[in-house]
Amino acid sequence: MLTATDLATALDAIEWNQPRACSRATDEILHAVAKDHGMLTALVASLVHDMGRLRRCEANPLVDRLVLAEDTTGGDRWQLRLHAFPMGELELIPHDHKYPFAVHVLHGGYLHAWNRRTGAAQKGPFTSVDLAVGTVTVEGPGSSYLFSHSLVHQTAVIPGSVTLFLRGPARQSQWHSASDLHDLRHDDHGRPVRDDTRYRRSTPMSLAQLHTRIADLTRLGIITGRTTRP
Repeated sequence: MLTATDLATALDAIEWNQPRACSRATDEILHAVAKDHGMLTALVASLVHDMGRLRRCEANPLVDRLVLAEDTTGGDRWQLRLHAFPMGELELIPHDHKYPFAVHVLHGGYLHAWNRRTGAAQKGPFTSVDLAVGTVTVEGPGSSYLFSHSLVHQTAVIPGSVTLFLRGPARQSQWHSASDLHDLRHDDHGRPVRDDTRYRRSTPMSLAQLHTRIADLTRLGIITGRTTRP
């Protein structure tokens, strides 16, 4: 069984610049956390008494993010989060991320389209013309994968899905999405929008919102509802 110290040590040792070694390490760590309900419960419950880390948790129209653990060396090399998608979302606009990350699905899942960059630029801004679908996967409970910052993807998430999300160090100053498809975005009232404001509407999670999320996770059987280990 992992302790909090064991977990931090393992996460500190991940070689994010070595894809094969990184994939093996992140897969092993996330599987270990996923099957250890005592550890997962303790990580979630610890947020109740850590206001600094709670302020870094986010409530967002697309996904709630709970910060379970993070790099405390000052290097911001990693952050382990739990992502909850209460409504389910269609991320149909192809997009990349600022950092590499690994995911392990705890509940629900999603359809995942991995895109290939076909233009000369293999990172940075792009349009849909610069992409081709490489493969499509179905990510269900127990699925895990490693995603590079240079890759581009799309997802259609099942309502109520929950994942473990481990991000590595930032490799880009910002993320990008297919700029010619921005007209496909809609606000909460179904009106088209031309920017990514909905994606930036994250607010610090309140203690009340955290307790609601804890109740949801307990109901789903992802955590036990009580801390079994400090």
